[in-house]
Amino acid sequence: GSWRGGVGTTERGETGGGGKKLGTMCIGCIGKAKPPRQGVGIEVVDRGTRLGNPFRMGQSGTDDRYRQAVCNAFKELLSSKPGTCIMEIAEKHGLGGVDEEGRQWGVEGGFRGPHAEHSRRLALERLAKRIGNGECLVLMCHCYPKQCHAEAIAEEVTRLAALGESRIMREGASNDTRPARGEGVSIRDKRV
Repeated sequence: GSWRGGVGTTERGETGGGGKKLGTMCIGCIGKAKPPRQGVGIEVVDRGTRLGNPFRMGQSGTDDRYRQAVCNAFKELLSSKPGTCIMEIAEKHGLGGVDEEGRQWGVEGGFRGPHAEHSRRLALERLAKRIGNGECLVLMCHCYPKQCHAEAIAEEVTRLAALGESRIMREGASNDTRPARGEGVSIRDKRV
């Protein structure tokens, strides 16, 4: 199958803040994977969603030589303090510059700024709440089975879920768990 199990999962019986067993997470490829089993939620995390990787793979956006750098940069972004400059993270990982027409590349425009940062945090918290409630999720992206930023998402969501909902809220997060317009599709208990 096309599912990567064990990446950032809690299948080892980890427990969250309330002592209850957390749900599990794995990663699949959009359009190439078999449908998940009944009762598994799907969360698309490609560039068209709030949890898409904002770092471009070279000027073309498809240069596979940059794959490790963009995944590392994304992992750093998720663990960075609020207000950290995303362009500084890109530059640190050798991503970015100015093209022949004078345009900056390295970070997709829609992923910059405080609104994008807040939206990303809300999306992570929403997934953490679902995992904290015992739900099983598959993070779907186009790049699997290659190295994928979804691995960093799974790690961060698992970390947040283990904190428990009340601790997440105290860390300055919002309790607004509604999906934003344009956010990835979330299908619960998909029957196939």
